[in-house]
Amino acid sequence: MLPESLLLLYQDDITPQPDAILSPILVATSLTGFNIPIDPAEAFDNPVGRLYGAFSYDHMSDGVRWVAFWYRDGEVICFESNPWDGGTGGYGYTDCLPEGGWPEGEYEIQIFIGTQWQVSTRFQIRGSPPTATVSPSPTP
Repeated sequence: MLPESLLLLYQDDITPQPDAILSPILVATSLTGFNIPIDPAEAFDNPVGRLYGAFSYDHMSDGVRWVAFWYRDGEVICFESNPWDGGTGGYGYTDCLPEGGWPEGEYEIQIFIGTQWQVSTRFQIRGSPPTATVSPSPTP
């Protein structure tokens, strides 16, 4: 469900078309220039950079609010909420790069059109994210 705290965002929004639809979300580390995922997977081994949740869409209306949530263990790690600006059909994506990297675990992406859930997917991150190491710099 869309959190109640976000419902205020929708007071003046355009109503989505009833036949607006998104395909299943494919998760990948990169996209083509047309927003098509390259080598999508259900599990990724650290180190992992930015991830993309790619989908195709049809019957969308510019100006309709859409929301994407990225969860780890029920906690939101990334979030975006924007008026749609991609036209009626094509390929789109949501992306995420959590501060501090991707801890090992189970993740979920949920996408809403207007206030209605449309599609979600789950994926897994394996292994610990790399830790920053400090390298001493030479002193003059």
